[in-house]
Amino acid sequence: MFNNVIPTALLKKILDEIPKQYDLPLETPVEYDIPKEFITGVACTYTKTEENTGVKNKITYSVDHPVFQTVRDQLSNTGYIHKETGWWNGDRVLKPFRLNSIWFQEGDMFPCADAMRNKLQIAEEGVPTYD
Repeated sequence: MFNNVIPTALLKKILDEIPKQYDLPLETPVEYDIPKEFITGVACTYTKTEENTGVKNKITYSVDHPVFQTVRDQLSNTGYIHKETGWWNGDRVLKPFRLNSIWFQEGDMFPCADAMRNKLQIAEEGVPTYD
């Protein structure tokens, strides 16, 4: 006579030999690809008139392109970088992510758009030599 019941001890032994699989909450690194024309600074100019002398001074400075600034803000808001607004190139990476062809690791500097353009160019073409 045939019995369709598997003994508990045998079933436990079989189950113990099967490798355990767990669903681990692995965080997928963030990856951004920004078109190169947006990894740049935008020149801003204003004129300041001196109160005492009436002399007009033209002041020009650079800010990050709005597309690059949006990515920078998003990286800051999601905890990937610490955004420093008190000085240029003070942002620090808090969690790994990729921007275009560059992987940033914890502690790396995250530069302004103009410096990032140079960093990407060096990563793609190598360090320029001045022979």
